[in-house]
Amino acid sequence: MVCRAQQANPVAPVRYHFGDDPDGTLGWADPKFDDSAWLVAQNGQAPQPPFRSDGFFWVRVRISVPPGLAEPLGVQSLNTLHFWGVQAILVNGVSAGQNGRFPPDDVPMQPQRMLTFPIPDGVVQPGTTALVALRGWLPPYSRIGGGPLHFAFAIDRVPVLRTAEHADFDSALLATLPPVLGDVLLILVGLGILIFFRRVASRELLFDALWLVTVPLFLIQSSFQNAGIVPAAVGVRVWFLVYCVCAVPGFLVFPEFLWTVYQLRDRFFRGLAHACWLTFVLTRVPPILAHRPASWIPPLSYIGFGGLVLFNIILFGVDLWAFFVLRRNRMLAVAFSLINIPFFTALVGLPSSLRIGPVDFSVQLIGFFIAGVAITFMLLQRALSGSREADRLRAEFDAAREVQERLVVTPPQLPGFRLESAYLPATQVGGDFYHICPDDDGGVLIVVGDVSGKGLKAAMTVSAVIGALRTMPVLPPTRILAALNRGLVGHMGGGFVTCCVARIAPNGVITLTNAGNPAPYRNGEELVVEPGLPLGMIADVSYIETTCQLAPGDRLTFVSDGVLEATSPSGELYGFERTRAISNQPANTIAEAATQFGQEDDITVLTVIRTVGLNPMLA
Repeated sequence: MVCRAQQANPVAPVRYHFGDDPDGTLGWADPKFDDSAWLVAQNGQAPQPPFRSDGFFWVRVRISVPPGLAEPLGVQSLNTLHFWGVQAILVNGVSAGQNGRFPPDDVPMQPQRMLTFPIPDGVVQPGTTALVALRGWLPPYSRIGGGPLHFAFAIDRVPVLRTAEHADFDSALLATLPPVLGDVLLILVGLGILIFFRRVASRELLFDALWLVTVPLFLIQSSFQNAGIVPAAVGVRVWFLVYCVCAVPGFLVFPEFLWTVYQLRDRFFRGLAHACWLTFVLTRVPPILAHRPASWIPPLSYIGFGGLVLFNIILFGVDLWAFFVLRRNRMLAVAFSLINIPFFTALVGLPSSLRIGPVDFSVQLIGFFIAGVAITFMLLQRALSGSREADRLRAEFDAAREVQERLVVTPPQLPGFRLESAYLPATQVGGDFYHICPDDDGGVLIVVGDVSGKGLKAAMTVSAVIGALRTMPVLPPTRILAALNRGLVGHMGGGFVTCCVARIAPNGVITLTNAGNPAPYRNGEELVVEPGLPLGMIADVSYIETTCQLAPGDRLTFVSDGVLEATSPSGELYGFERTRAISNQPANTIAEAATQFGQEDDITVLTVIRTVGLNPMLA
């Protein structure tokens, strides 16, 4: 809607002048003032005040007041400044209203599409001409490389002007909403991913969600500012705070997002990207706080803008690097490029918006929306695929753990012996194992070992070793180790197996052979055992037997290196001395002590007490 006074032709040219008449002594607001020496605005446009000036300017124009108007009358400034600043409107020398505060206690305001002020009764008469004067001031940062100022005024009844103002605001809001709704949609998608992230635990999706929430907030803020529909009461410093709240998280997340998606390890360019956006944001603060046009303001502003340009160059360069050099995530690289390319096209003067009906769509906003949807879709596909793969691996681990639980069983109760065990894998499945096989003559064969590594691969090797031991006849310990070694050589993929085999005869004689495993403890003292090379490394290896006696009531304790290598938060190992000191305790007590100290590896403890000849109550 356009009010009837808006199209009224001025009866004299629109004239402007740089400088100020704050108290009216020069008469610049007086209708009788001779402004013929002032400059004439071409098509209602005038240049900004020079940067080195005090920033003040005046505009004078005579407007025909339509006949037949009844009070209350008002004056309307139509899209006057387009820059942060202050303006006061005077009609026939009488103040009508003001937006913001002039120096020295200046409060520049965001320019509005229309500003309507009531004219005091009797100041203008319908059917005559009225002198409209505008006193304006632009702060230093608004006078750096800006375009021309636009001046247009209207006089009509206040209700008509208010209606036109509201209609124009509504039209601008409706024209701004379609692009904004796209940003709102991306924010909702980001919030949804944040909820979904809790289930898939994807770092890529986390950054994508943060990016989709933070960057659209910045774009929404920019859209409202560019459309001139920011509330009139919002000052520049408040709006800059809003800008920082919206922009800083997006700037912070974007490089981290790219480095995560492309799996880059370079720290220099990532740090440089963060330094660039920080420079851009921080260099905007001093000019906004400055009251005078100091010589450092333009260079500082140019440095800040240069930081923004370099920020986009780095990110676009990362996209090109991923596409041409790394040759992975190429579709993601193309999608990310849609965000940076519009920035550079606008920089060289190419159209930065696409008009569809009454709506102007920013090319960069379109690129961001397409990129946001495409990137999210691709990352969701990857996350879902990874989630399915994780579910498959989890099922395999569950199956492996179930098999291992069946292999590493609770020790049987044998005549003449009392056996206890504790088995605590560091992960879902472990690489430690033990095997107990009673002899037909009343003795017992004990095998305790550890497969190098952890996880599913180690568990599969454990299954193979236990399977071999179960099908193997009762042999001397040296022959058992030799047979296991032959079966493992060439199948360990660079790994190995440590193993200790002990045969305890009915009379308590222990025949023991070791292949890299910790030596067992007898009654709290470590046995001296001939060392041997771990299994699976070299084909032809000879192992040496050690013989000792286990008297009635003696305790023999086997531990894996997970006990010895338990590590405290300060980095201290549990070690041999602590293990020796506690080795005469029950198996669960030893395992629990090592776990509380700081478990790093699988923990296995097996104890054997010879009960022959003991009081039945003690046995």
